[in-house]
Amino acid sequence: MAREALKDSPPRSPLWRLGLRCPAFWFTRARPLDLKRRGIMPIVSLARLLAVAHGLPELHTRERLEATIRLGTISPSAGEELIRAWDLITTLRVRQHARLIRAKRPLDNRVESGEFSADERKRLCRAFAQVRFMQRSIGRHYLGGLPT
Repeated sequence: MAREALKDSPPRSPLWRLGLRCPAFWFTRARPLDLKRRGIMPIVSLARLLAVAHGLPELHTRERLEATIRLGTISPSAGEELIRAWDLITTLRVRQHARLIRAKRPLDNRVESGEFSADERKRLCRAFAQVRFMQRSIGRHYLGGLPT
């Protein structure tokens, strides 16, 4: 389960594939970002692993993260950062879906870099950094230090 939690990961720092250099630069030739695969799934997998490992009954990602903070499994600061990352990425995905519905186009989780505001790009950078940090921690703890 730990290996599965590390399978999908956010773009690597400095997010060059997105054209983002944290925190200030954004290049227009960046490839689309798959918010589900590169943002949501890594957080879902981390929350699921922590819930199962600690016998938590919560079923929803945000609730699982909140429960792991209460239990002391992850620090309050790391947990809150992960919850903020979850909230940001899911909000951006819903916004993308609403945009596609209005345009009468099929739903897609991929968003072009130009669709994000400067503030959203900075927040995404922080969010992805936190997810990668948690993935490294999970790798060290559950996989005996295997690289992630």
